[in-house]
Amino acid sequence: MNNNEEQNFPWIILDKDTISEADYIIWADDEISIDINENKNKFYYNQWKKREPKTNWSCWLFWSVGALTDLTWEEATEEDLIRINKLAIEKYGLSIPWGMYMSKAVDCIRDDYNSRHPDKQIMSIRCVIWDNTFIEALKKWHSLVVWYKTSPEYYKDSQDNGEINWEDFPKNGWHLVRTNFSEFNINIDDNYFGSKKYNTYINNKINELKKNWVFFPSAYLFLYKETMEEKIRDNIDLEWAKKMFDEGMWNWLNPREWMSRQEVMTVISRILLKKTF
Repeated sequence: MNNNEEQNFPWIILDKDTISEADYIIWADDEISIDINENKNKFYYNQWKKREPKTNWSCWLFWSVGALTDLTWEEATEEDLIRINKLAIEKYGLSIPWGMYMSKAVDCIRDDYNSRHPDKQIMSIRCVIWDNTFIEALKKWHSLVVWYKTSPEYYKDSQDNGEINWEDFPKNGWHLVRTNFSEFNINIDDNYFGSKKYNTYINNKINELKKNWVFFPSAYLFLYKETMEEKIRDNIDLEWAKKMFDEGMWNWLNPREWMSRQEVMTVISRILLKKTF
């Protein structure tokens, strides 16, 4: 194996559904508190390992699993990985060899975990690289899933000494990884554990790379649902607004801010679909 798979296989389908308006979005000015992740054990997976159905095109699933297990301290077994991959193919739009939408992959990992842990639910949060939430999550030892545009130049820079030194690269396909903080550095954990020279490498340039659109701005974070829902609900003043939140009609964190037109349309469509009110 030449360890260059992230250059050769763009696993993410890119269009209007790449990310979802159904995501919980934490804006940079929201006042929230993220609990410290006490887990110091990291779990690593290799999507290129021989499995049926093949997992070569499942990088978003694998690094969503990695970020989740960094939170839960529960290492995914081979049976877990195969089950999740099959679930993504059957219900969440994973197409071999084309890949899948980011939002659907996140939904798949979250829904699968919650279906098996009714008393310990999780939620997925979308933030922006280097906003307050992203930095706080890193400082509190969480892993976040991020994605970037691949190139031979980026691969070489990451593998020559285990550290990214440049702030811009050519932009080709897409690859998904997870990022976390270790001592004084920001790390990237790739998904070729055991077969790549530097499967984990330093990337203290991630904000600059985001500005240059090598890294896509969005990042995903998994948190325990009960804690986050309580924080969101505490910011809601009106009882009907709380009822709407409890029914899943809206999901943004600052209820005192204006909604965009697309957020309004999302809420209206949910109401019409549920036909509760």
